[in-house]
Amino acid sequence: MNEEKIKHLEFIQTIITRMTNNSFMIKGWTITILTAIFLLANKDTNSCFVFVALMPTIFFFFLDAYYLQIERKYRKLYDLVISENSVKSMSLKVLPSSREDKTTFIQALFSKTIITFYVGLIVALIATYTFLVFNNNCIQGGQ
Repeated sequence: MNEEKIKHLEFIQTIITRMTNNSFMIKGWTITILTAIFLLANKDTNSCFVFVALMPTIFFFFLDAYYLQIERKYRKLYDLVISENSVKSMSLKVLPSSREDKTTFIQALFSKTIITFYVGLIVALIATYTFLVFNNNCIQGGQ
């Protein structure tokens, strides 16, 4: 492999690493924001805070899928640069999304890592809401 091709691969790898770090940070921010909302809402034991917590969770769900989609596109470009010489030298232009390469937004949205994390959080939020509503009804009914 020539030096120019190695440098090109390094550029692509840097972008892939940045997208992976963005995804990791988004997951961290999601947990941090949910924890803060739960701590602030703990004083009132109000079930409405679950809906407040649901909004950033869904927002980060889509944002994380977007970064995964971009990461997959650059992984595909990386593979093309290694395998062919048809990619323009030092080009960072990715190919359009395709189902075969799993680079569509929907495929990223429903990837195992994304869906497991965010659906797990959403299920936990719904379970918390159900518990709080049931608990408040029991307390109010017992008085």
